[in-house]
Amino acid sequence: DAMRLLLSRWGLNLKVLPPGDPCDPLPAYGLRCERDRGGWRALRALDHPALLRLRPKKGQAEGYLVLVAMDAEGVTLAHPEGNVRVTRAELNALLSGQYTLVWQPPPMGVASISAGSSGESVRWLRKLLSQVPGTGITDTESGTFDAAVGAALRRFQVKYGLNPDGIAGPKTLVQLNNAVGMPGIPKLSGGS
Repeated sequence: DAMRLLLSRWGLNLKVLPPGDPCDPLPAYGLRCERDRGGWRALRALDHPALLRLRPKKGQAEGYLVLVAMDAEGVTLAHPEGNVRVTRAELNALLSGQYTLVWQPPPMGVASISAGSSGESVRWLRKLLSQVPGTGITDTESGTFDAAVGAALRRFQVKYGLNPDGIAGPKTLVQLNNAVGMPGIPKLSGGS
């Protein structure tokens, strides 16, 4: 139920998800999941709605909350009967620190672009990097992941507080989509 609420933020109103991992069917809709640990700062930086895993209680099934908005005063959680607004302090004791983020990979569906990558995914990366001031990318037509792309990617990663490894993995791609204002992507900063 929590994943269906999260997917509704992406415009997917699925009645039922197949059994098993709820992330498995997402590539068919052009989406992927990223699971990680982190606090409010990490979630604010990624700026996407997320499933927040609750601390497990003995004898109970896993529980999740759907984070759909965040600001300085508190957070908004999605609920089937309407959104609920609470302070972060009210939730801290309930949360495990684990979250699942739904994100949109590049149009070619790759989850990572790095040295050795070539073709359309690198052209896509170059075009987006060229839209971010200070990255230094001017050649948007080459499909080669060269030293210039690696350096531009590291500059971008430093600017956005990411590990400057020169690999456009899920967190870097999420931040890049945010930086260029990709349409159709739900945001915590714009949620309700």
